[in-house]
Amino acid sequence: MTEDKITKPAMGYGTGKNQNYCLGLTNLTDGILKEFKEIKFEFKRAALAYNTSIFELVEEEGKPCILYFSSQNRNERGKKLYFESPIAQLKSGAEHFLIKTLDGKIFGLGKSNRGQLTREGNSFETCQEITYFKEKNLEVKKIRCSADQSYFHCANNDLYFCGQIAYGNYGSTFKSGEDSRVPVICSKNVKRFWTGSNASFFFFSDFQNKLYARGNNNDGQFGSGTKQSSPNKQNNLIPNINADEIVCMGLGFSFSTMAVLKQNEKSTRVFAAGGHLCGHNRQTLSWQELLVFKNQNIVQIEAGYYHSIARSSNNEFWLWGESSQGQLLDITNNKKIPTKIKFNKFPEIENNPYIKAKCGSYSTIIFSQNKSTLINDLREAYKNEFITDLEIEGIKVHKIFIEKRLNTDSNKIIEIFENRSYDEKTIRKFFESVYLSKLLLSKLYWDQMSKLFNIEALNLQNLQRDLLILYKDEDSKDFDLLVADNDDEEDDEEGNDDDDDEEEEEDDDCERIPVHKFILAIRSGLFREMFQNINKDIKEIKDYSGKTVESIEILIKYFYTDKIELTADDDPELVVEELSDAVEYYQLNENSNLPNELELIKKQFNLN
Repeated sequence: MTEDKITKPAMGYGTGKNQNYCLGLTNLTDGILKEFKEIKFEFKRAALAYNTSIFELVEEEGKPCILYFSSQNRNERGKKLYFESPIAQLKSGAEHFLIKTLDGKIFGLGKSNRGQLTREGNSFETCQEITYFKEKNLEVKKIRCSADQSYFHCANNDLYFCGQIAYGNYGSTFKSGEDSRVPVICSKNVKRFWTGSNASFFFFSDFQNKLYARGNNNDGQFGSGTKQSSPNKQNNLIPNINADEIVCMGLGFSFSTMAVLKQNEKSTRVFAAGGHLCGHNRQTLSWQELLVFKNQNIVQIEAGYYHSIARSSNNEFWLWGESSQGQLLDITNNKKIPTKIKFNKFPEIENNPYIKAKCGSYSTIIFSQNKSTLINDLREAYKNEFITDLEIEGIKVHKIFIEKRLNTDSNKIIEIFENRSYDEKTIRKFFESVYLSKLLLSKLYWDQMSKLFNIEALNLQNLQRDLLILYKDEDSKDFDLLVADNDDEEDDEEGNDDDDDEEEEEDDDCERIPVHKFILAIRSGLFREMFQNINKDIKEIKDYSGKTVESIEILIKYFYTDKIELTADDDPELVVEELSDAVEYYQLNENSNLPNELELIKKQFNLN
């Protein structure tokens, strides 16, 4: 079974039209933004439609969950819908969604006025399972949506669709304007296919890597040199493009198409055809290269109704098209030529390798996936009271961490709460907010409590700053990790048989790496289990992994920062080799971004 890559909890920023709170921004209902605003809740993925949206949340109560914003509930908190199996794919059309779970089930949500959810009635309150393929014993590999249509790519390589038969783009069987409420085959022997959530045309390739298009071609968006507004019922072969070279495509409602073709390992070429908002000053009927992207490595391209966004492998972004609703961060100026944008206010985006972008009809969101491991580990540590050493009003926390976050000595913290009449639930929510850098109690209470401790804004940057300060603060470190010299171990294997009673002497020969005990307990299941089985007063523990001191020191810094950072003296090949099994050996969070960090090191130093 093929699934979208399961992403990690993200923090996002949205701009554009926020109708029905569809950007997840609770301060505005239908407001038009012209700058990015932070989406306050954590999510894994998002699918944006015309004035509705869904966000996949971190699991709640042990169940996969989406948050649904629509004109039917118009609730700034959205509507939560739960699933029995983890979510594999989320896709949006103009006003409907498809959701595929890991157990192979497919669900529809939203409008079905044209049969796009395989039924006549809409489905606004619950996700309705689409059972057609299960009944036919067909395995669906990928789902996609366009304006009022749904697509299902099956394991036998047949491509099915249901919904509006616009412009004859689904074969000669139907007339333009008809609907199909039962999935039917629109193409056979399909290797790959591309749609746009607002487009009335689509592209697909066969196993000879030939590229075809079908549907509305009234602005020349096929790039075939002609345009056709009458029903276009046949496959249109697109010349001069090898479909196997396509990295991604963006199909817009503005009858424009962008195709990113791989040039070599480090760069791509971007071509566009169709309407004047496709990156050119004029309409073009044939593929034209967008030279603004020359020598760039474009890895993602997205299109809304009248605007587009492109992302490069080194986290540079370009926006272009219409900005009438603020979707280009400017409510007055349209941009016919792709314009690079900066995120000076958001360094976590500017220098983050885990960024994605999404276009709604009149909106844009950028979301980072880099805070997942750290935030998840802190959440679990607070929830399960991992190796806590301070109790405040019956709530167990980590002393050094809380003192740093509140800029206050622990005795003073206890005294402040003893002299206030906050109930336990409010205090618990306060500390959870401090751990997660996320406001989880009423603003009134937070304002009162934050003044007591002179706390700065709750955001990831401040959390990362505090942990980095702790990493550099040698005086506050309360534990030593002992790492044996590998050369000494090799000598022992060659004949230096020390007795067990000399273990204490061996420890003296180990390198001592100072660390905060709570950091080891929070980030590593292995160390956490060790601490639970030894005297709590012990101030040191030995690492038995056999890894070098150099690699362990880099791993320890990663525990504080979620980043692998090398100095000029480090051997990148050795570090990658030794830490390649660290997630499993040290029992790190299963969503750890450590493998991604090592991949970045491999790319940076051209390591195989």
